[in-house]
Amino acid sequence: MRVTTGISLVSSVAVLSVGLAASSAAADTTNILDFTYARMTGNYFTPVDVAGRDNVAVLSAIGAPNYGTLWGAAAGGAEGFGMQASGFQGVGGWAGGLGASLADITGVSFDWYRFDGLGSGTGLGGGFRLAMYVYSPGPDDTSGFLQFDLSALLPNQTNDSWNSTGNYLLGPTGSAWYSADYGASAYSGYKTWAEIQTALAGWSVYEVGIINDAGMVVAIDDFAVTFVPAPGAIALLGLAGLAPRRRR
Repeated sequence: MRVTTGISLVSSVAVLSVGLAASSAAADTTNILDFTYARMTGNYFTPVDVAGRDNVAVLSAIGAPNYGTLWGAAAGGAEGFGMQASGFQGVGGWAGGLGASLADITGVSFDWYRFDGLGSGTGLGGGFRLAMYVYSPGPDDTSGFLQFDLSALLPNQTNDSWNSTGNYLLGPTGSAWYSADYGASAYSGYKTWAEIQTALAGWSVYEVGIINDAGMVVAIDDFAVTFVPAPGAIALLGLAGLAPRRRR
């Protein structure tokens, strides 16, 4: 019995190790923002039905104040994208528990539809962009906005149908810049997402959003962030893989 138990224990540990290794290579998690809890500012419409889809967000940049924005907290469960909290809440705790690690983000995407009657052959101008509100772990209250202008890479709308951006972060050099909110600028010029991850190593992201001040009306659906799963979730996947083996 003792020998059998010893072998069983060793086997269990080995299987657990294999399970953890396999789960660590598993696909990242993708969460879609619930517009019911999203924060919308400026000139916008509440979620409506557009082109065969219901409960989509519509951002208008026509008429005062000539812009519309849509934001979701990086963490925050149902009120955000559900990423793991970073543990750093910003100077004075202003970010609460809604901040997540910037390094964990691997992709952002959304579907879009021109809602101003222009139809086929129309695209998105340079004033339509993805944005992230980010902040430094240091004591100097440094925070600002990353703005990704990939309008030239997004396809024109075809046949009055919905279009997908794909992973918005995979743009070329010159796709994103940083604008300071508080403190000094984190970097100057334009950088790719990989370069930003290096320049802002250790930073957190408070919100992920869309800014529209391009003089158009655009409907948004399936606004999603893809990120590295929390370590606890990976461990649970490993244990889940272990359970059926132990029953045998």
